[in-house]
Amino acid sequence: MISASWYHGSVKNFYRLIFTLTISMLFPHMSYGGSDGDASIYKVGTAIGNVTPPTSELTTEAFFMGGYGFWKDRGAATGTHDLLTARAICIENGETVCLAIVDSLGISGPLAQQIKQAAALRTGLPPSHILISATHTHAAPDLLGLWGGSPGAYKNHLIDEVTAAVAAAYQGRVDSTMSFSIGKVKAHNRRDWGFTDDSLSLLVIRDPTNTTLLGVVAFFAAHPVISPMENSEFSSDFVHYFREALTKQLKAPVIYFNGAIGDVNPSEDRSADYWTKARTYGRLLAEESATLITERELTAVHGKVHLKSEKFSIPVTNTTLLVANLIGLVEGHIDGPLWNRQAITTINGVRLGESVSLVTIPGEAVTRLGLEIKELMPGELKLIVGQTDGSLGYIIPEDEWQTGRNGNYEESVSLGKEAATRMMAAIRKLLTPVGEQ
Repeated sequence: MISASWYHGSVKNFYRLIFTLTISMLFPHMSYGGSDGDASIYKVGTAIGNVTPPTSELTTEAFFMGGYGFWKDRGAATGTHDLLTARAICIENGETVCLAIVDSLGISGPLAQQIKQAAALRTGLPPSHILISATHTHAAPDLLGLWGGSPGAYKNHLIDEVTAAVAAAYQGRVDSTMSFSIGKVKAHNRRDWGFTDDSLSLLVIRDPTNTTLLGVVAFFAAHPVISPMENSEFSSDFVHYFREALTKQLKAPVIYFNGAIGDVNPSEDRSADYWTKARTYGRLLAEESATLITERELTAVHGKVHLKSEKFSIPVTNTTLLVANLIGLVEGHIDGPLWNRQAITTINGVRLGESVSLVTIPGEAVTRLGLEIKELMPGELKLIVGQTDGSLGYIIPEDEWQTGRNGNYEESVSLGKEAATRMMAAIRKLLTPVGEQ
């Protein structure tokens, strides 16, 4: 079912063409018939695009990777360990919603808006129905500007590739059934709470006539930071090994979304042999996922797709981020006088019938906040997708703010103390039925 749109006609893009042809042969495009009136039949399409910077450009352009250190401390990237991708899924039953996830530390609000607008032109959907997220790998080009940035041409290339993936997923929708399963995989809370949201949640997409597996969408909360600051090669970290292993076993496309990752690492210990450790952890996730799909009874999803959005603002009190924004290093919808700068952002809620609910947030919520959000959400399967339509840093409950946990690191990369309070107020409004507001 999977398809992708790639650049053609130049030697520079030869390897990307080969990548596309391989994906197309593994997961051939299919057509669909009507399914109106059947609440259990969804029209679903998936696609994969390649957002890896060409190796030839690394010698002429400086691609800085985000997430570790400060301005240019890490140095420019020197090569590619594994391909960076943009993966999209479009789901229709009544309303249509497309979600795209990019192997990137984060996509700023303005950049996400550019992608949404371009994809809207290609699909005919409202931009608000296209949601753009990031895996948060620390081994991808810096698109936020805090760590040295990336060439403007790369941003244009990324916009084109993500837009093409969304358009291909939308155009490739086929009649599908969906079901879900929930397991657990251990992770480490680096703020020493002793617990995380360790749920591994899977949406499973099948052909309704012959139950052929058409795709798997996974949701899990852990920073892709097994590859350390010393790594200078592009990679999606353990996410790469997870998708690679599960795709090989199930012979179906795999899409991975992060959750409330703010204080969650895969493990406590760092390893000098980090690629082996990333492979081991990714395959652990893949093994658990395969077991959930092949050996457990899945719960069927029924009902219409509904999307709701809520805009809100966060006061920017972090001096470092405020100055960086003012001098143009950091993109963001930040406005207002110097003494009252506000970041304007959006959360989204998606419902699949009565059993599945999903909330997107524009940053990295810590564990306690993520669990609080899930308590408010309806349905049996409760999903959080972080870093969506913006990347506004860590979001920390006020009672946890600057209490010394992890040396207050997360607070140093947060917009401010009120971020969680403002966001939770918006989420409560988002999840309250219209008649009860």
